[in-house]
Amino acid sequence: ALVGEAKIQYAEHNTNAANVAFGFADAIGTNLITDNGAAITASTAILIYKKDGETVWRCYAENNGTTNDTASTTTAGGSTYQTLMVEVMAVDGTNVEVTYFCDGQPLRDSNSRPIKHRLAYASATEMQVGVYGKAGAGSVHTVKVDYIYAAQRRIN
Repeated sequence: ALVGEAKIQYAEHNTNAANVAFGFADAIGTNLITDNGAAITASTAILIYKKDGETVWRCYAENNGTTNDTASTTTAGGSTYQTLMVEVMAVDGTNVEVTYFCDGQPLRDSNSRPIKHRLAYASATEMQVGVYGKAGAGSVHTVKVDYIYAAQRRIN
């Protein structure tokens, strides 16, 4: 089992212009989300993110080119903090199931179903946990982080 949680807040200066993410990725750096929210650049990632041009949280899981990316119906950002959580559970010897949460509730797709991604974990690389923010316009977008928590249970 792998779990990550962060309590974050941000408000956009230019409507729909921020790129914001929380979760695990092999490279949480300058261009985790490319300009205009075009793509996630990590090759191994489990993220809740909001991209330039949209207003909702998205759920993302990728390993070695296999990508799952689903828009939720939950509004991202605003004047209050939101608690984001990703939970990764092994379902068999080669796959994990990723579930995404905001403020203790599962993020849901356009059909009101909780978003869950199944992902093969063979050859997955090491990942960092973090919060990412990038302005999609000339204004500064500040992401405030109250806390980040991550834990993994290893079975030998």
